[in-house]
Amino acid sequence: MTTQNSEQESLKKSPTIKSKLSGVLENSIFKTTKFNILNILLISGFSLPFIFLALDSEGGLMEIEKILTCNPYVNQLTKNDSSTKPECQQITNLHPTKVLKGLDVSHYQGDIHWGKVAKSQHAFAITKATGGIDYVDPFFKSNWYNIRRHGLVRGTYHFFYADDDPKKQAEHFLTTVGSMRKMDLPPIIDVEITSHTDRKELIENTLIWLKIVQEATQKTPIIYTSMSFGHDFLSDPRFGDYYLWIAEYTNELKALPKPWADKKWFMWQHSQRGSVAGIKGDVDLSQYKGSLENLHSFIKHSNL
Repeated sequence: MTTQNSEQESLKKSPTIKSKLSGVLENSIFKTTKFNILNILLISGFSLPFIFLALDSEGGLMEIEKILTCNPYVNQLTKNDSSTKPECQQITNLHPTKVLKGLDVSHYQGDIHWGKVAKSQHAFAITKATGGIDYVDPFFKSNWYNIRRHGLVRGTYHFFYADDDPKKQAEHFLTTVGSMRKMDLPPIIDVEITSHTDRKELIENTLIWLKIVQEATQKTPIIYTSMSFGHDFLSDPRFGDYYLWIAEYTNELKALPKPWADKKWFMWQHSQRGSVAGIKGDVDLSQYKGSLENLHSFIKHSNL
């Protein structure tokens, strides 16, 4: 009994958990002037740019809206979201000075030593899969597998013939490629010849291919075309719902084709005569406008 009384007395004298917690909080960083000042500085530093933009003009508020809702790494048009404007598809305000190097290949490059390519500071590689309704690039399977195996971001494209059935072309591409991984680049359509069709037929057939492939892969496709061909034949505003990979072999890009005229480029094939370790002969070189983190984020948000 004496021992029990002593223990009870000891417990009465010892601080409770509640009192300990109160003491910790009372003397913690949350109660210090330094913490409150740091909080004020951090909040002010984050908020002031947006406040200045908003106070500057009505355009400031629009700019904030663009940053938050019109960024391809943050927001992507969905099949059922008709309220999202097409211009949201190309605008990016993230890492505007960073550029990633990439390349695209086909049977023209023959056997490729992808281990060497992976060490050449190229972040992504795109390989040809199909063309028309029956052509399969003989190096597609090998390239498609090895690009991913060696740690590069991979993509693949279909060479489009406007005079072939667009549904059959889409099915041919999808069957050849099979399931695409979520971190693969979106499917790409290469549109650079008319195949002796008129402009209207070319546009409608291209849009049919895009719709079928988008629904099947649940990824918003990329359109590849040259600057001149895009201006001459791909002026339909509906193309603005898709990303543009532009081919232009100059030192700088000028005005993009009409559907993307008010948007920033994000992929640019700038050379047909590149030299890359592991590849014999010339190879097409491209740039991605952004960091590797941006590229991964873009791919993630291009998945529907």
